[in-house]
Amino acid sequence: TYQTVTIVNLDDAIFGTSGFVTGKMKTNKKSFPKASFVIDKKGDLFDLWKIKAKSSAIILLNAEGEVLFAKDGELNQQEIDQVIGLIKANI
Repeated sequence: TYQTVTIVNLDDAIFGTSGFVTGKMKTNKKSFPKASFVIDKKGDLFDLWKIKAKSSAIILLNAEGEVLFAKDGELNQQEIDQVIGLIKANI
């Protein structure tokens, strides 16, 4: 099995769109009930983990919580293939 957690930095959202973003998260939760969605209102998690503003990050953990892969920013094709391979090997 696997667990997906999506964290959205509302502090990064365009001014006035936080209601739309929150609504979209609720819709996604209904579509993917086993996934976890976290709304980071002030960007505290992004600051703690040193994720760049207006960016994305993927952090892949194994069942023991050990980091298998981590990258802040866009993945290239080699990194995508690597992450998919790690996911398949650890499911």
